[in-house]
Amino acid sequence: MQLIPLTDFNSQLSQNALQFLVKNEEKCVSLMSRFLLWDAEFFCVIDNSNRISGVISFSKGGQLLHCLYIPQNPQEKSELSSLLAEFFTASQFKKLFSIIGLAEGVDFISKIAGKTLGISPRHENSYDLLIWKKPSQNFQNSEAIQATLEDFEQIFPLQKEYELEEVVINKKDFNEQASRIQLRKKIQNGQVYFLKNDSALIEPSRNHRTETDSMEVSRASTTAQNRSSTTADSIVSKLSINAEGKNFIQIGGMFTRTEFRNRGFGEKLLLPVCKKYSENGKKIVLFVKKDNPSAQRLYEKSGFQKIYDYKILYY
Repeated sequence: MQLIPLTDFNSQLSQNALQFLVKNEEKCVSLMSRFLLWDAEFFCVIDNSNRISGVISFSKGGQLLHCLYIPQNPQEKSELSSLLAEFFTASQFKKLFSIIGLAEGVDFISKIAGKTLGISPRHENSYDLLIWKKPSQNFQNSEAIQATLEDFEQIFPLQKEYELEEVVINKKDFNEQASRIQLRKKIQNGQVYFLKNDSALIEPSRNHRTETDSMEVSRASTTAQNRSSTTADSIVSKLSINAEGKNFIQIGGMFTRTEFRNRGFGEKLLLPVCKKYSENGKKIVLFVKKDNPSAQRLYEKSGFQKIYDYKILYY
């Protein structure tokens, strides 16, 4: 078994690794996206049958992404452990920030990193990786808007709230400048979509509306009207395309303003975006925290189904 660095995207080995990722893309859209951009260091695992059984990337910031088959054979598992231990002893790979991928592989790699580097993750997020199978019922199109740079200042408050609520471990570590740069880049790449209250703010359907719902919608409408002088408050919900691969996209950064949650706005934004990419030949995945039942209900209702357990470890 070997762990071989990939130094040239156009080499035969790199192209073989690319085909391996294509076959497993639903598990590793972020890794595939990074591979196509060739913006990290890449390695492939060659098993004892001389076949590729894994691809790993390691970024300058210490992010490790993997698409890795864990051998069931004890001897082969031991060989893979030794290869990864050698990988972590190299000086450039000692600054580990995160390990991301299917949970089984993350746990396997983390144990080796712990033994080799003497470190433990400071935070763990467990997710369900979901794939869009399309909703079982017809849905009504809404005006999901593809953002331009003119929308940047309107969208950024939601992006900031999203990162503080869902991404950063310690709020004092939030880097506003870096967040602005990343959002601007995504908008320039056409990867950000949003929903405005003037196109999305409707009452719940009669089948689901209660007296409490009506009161809440009334309060939300009043709130939106009172805030109409602030441009940013016309944005109800936003999402991003976090990664684009060969045949898949990965949706992320889904966020709805607190006062508009549980009224279907997320679904009204999500479904048209899914439909757009599906019609362009892309399959759609996303991951949702296991301890976020409201988001899980949204995605299930929108036609997503769980396919794998996913995990991110932070160091």
